[in-house]
Amino acid sequence: MKAKLTLLFTCGILFAKAQFIDQISVFPPNPTTNDEIHFIANCYFGSGTCDQKSQYISINGSEISASAIHCLGMLTYICNETDSFYIGYLPTGTYQVNFQLNAGSGPVPCTPGIVPGPSDSLTFTVQSATGITEIGKSLVKISPNPTRGKAVVSISGTDFIGKMEVRNLTGALLKEWNTYNRELSIDLSNLAPGVYQLIFTSESGKRSVASLLRAD
Repeated sequence: MKAKLTLLFTCGILFAKAQFIDQISVFPPNPTTNDEIHFIANCYFGSGTCDQKSQYISINGSEISASAIHCLGMLTYICNETDSFYIGYLPTGTYQVNFQLNAGSGPVPCTPGIVPGPSDSLTFTVQSATGITEIGKSLVKISPNPTRGKAVVSISGTDFIGKMEVRNLTGALLKEWNTYNRELSIDLSNLAPGVYQLIFTSESGKRSVASLLRAD
């Protein structure tokens, strides 16, 4: 009996350290009152799989509470997962998101056995869309955004586009095209859910940057 209790206690300690928050952010990065806002949490876990999950979000004034429970398997490999939460339109003001990451075992809802994990918070400001010039958005339109894999990019302006790049938030180049079309279809289905930057360089060297959310 003592050996079983020791084993359960040891497993509980290891399991309690099985989930980590890598990065949290809002999309778009500088939201206005005209934007549908999403909260993004990039997480990783010490055992697989971690794709079975339950998510919750609530808004109370300027306080936003979000949480995720991931049901972990017994395989000993690190898995990454992006949790995206729809917040919607918000009035001007400063907001705080409090995020809690938990883990459990077995299929969804993986109870009993929920182990509280780390938490993190993020403060962001929603500005009025009136009078704000958003660099790149006047030249580039992406639909749908967020996307679940495929999106159509439309470019306006006097210059034809020469090159388009897809980079993650750390700046790493993931995809690159040379094109002279004002409208093109891009497929991001092989990329993990998260926020990406589309960087457009025209023939004359002008650059525009737009953000794209690859949803779950």
